[in-house]
Amino acid sequence: MIHTRNDIDAAPPQERAAFLAMLAASIYSTDANGELVTNTSAIEQFGFTVADFPDAPVAPYAAPGEAPTETEAPPISEWTRQPPSEIPAWRGRIILAGRGLLDEVETAIAALSEPQKTVAEIAWAHGAPWDRTGATVAMIASAIGLTDAEIDAMFIEAMEVEI
Repeated sequence: MIHTRNDIDAAPPQERAAFLAMLAASIYSTDANGELVTNTSAIEQFGFTVADFPDAPVAPYAAPGEAPTETEAPPISEWTRQPPSEIPAWRGRIILAGRGLLDEVETAIAALSEPQKTVAEIAWAHGAPWDRTGATVAMIASAIGLTDAEIDAMFIEAMEVEI
């Protein structure tokens, strides 16, 4: 059962995708006049914003007791594949290990100049969460030659790790 954002992040991939689809479907609807209605209360409860669901479907209007005028909501596209803004360090390390990049990351950290080197060493040693847009992730990724697309893919893959 999902009650918190941590529950969402820890859920198996299929359950997480289904729950995120349900949240996305709760954002937009149309009223009797065809006007777009936005309700963000459900997504805000889990720490999301509308920006986290760029392709959320718009539910067609249905008068009380009637079926919607359309039989099918628009499909949810690749928004479920957007990288999380942050991942636990242990998940990131598993992905790096699987790609043979652990030694390269440690070498890149050792080559940083101060004060970034100390910050990166402490974060690496003590398992601080990895911020997708953080300066340390950007510096290390650049040092080992990862593209933004590769970083995104690794963050997505990290959230699918099951132990």
